[in-house]
Amino acid sequence: MIAVTSACSAFTNSDDLITLHTKQTSESAVEVPNVQIITEPEDETGISSVLSDQTIAFNGQGSSGFNYKSGGDSETVRVRVKNSNKKPVNYKLISPTDITWVQAKLGAGENTTYEHIFGPHLEGNWEMRFDTDDGSKATVELEVQTAKSPSI
Repeated sequence: MIAVTSACSAFTNSDDLITLHTKQTSESAVEVPNVQIITEPEDETGISSVLSDQTIAFNGQGSSGFNYKSGGDSETVRVRVKNSNKKPVNYKLISPTDITWVQAKLGAGENTTYEHIFGPHLEGNWEMRFDTDDGSKATVELEVQTAKSPSI
């Protein structure tokens, strides 16, 4: 099961929105407030910058991050995580204020893409933490991109 949790206290603006895109096989997703789950990601047009594009290999636990700097207006921050393993991988997106924004488990070979609307109040170093249930070796792909947000 892909469980997604979002820390609502991280929102300081009522215009903030989280959209979660996830590729699923036979598993179901858990509905969470402030998260919309979509089975097919939208197109990749409108990308303005790449904040991270890397493959992370780890034994049991690993982490990586990206630094978000606002362009002044609200922007869509698109995060894609791909599990390249034969076992599930857990991951968390941690805000600069140490709030867990997203916590999920990806099954073997699964990937997920989700979008957040960020503004100046969310600037700083964001961290992605990864782990496996049994401490085994794992490899994940992490892509983080920004795009100008549509007017709301």
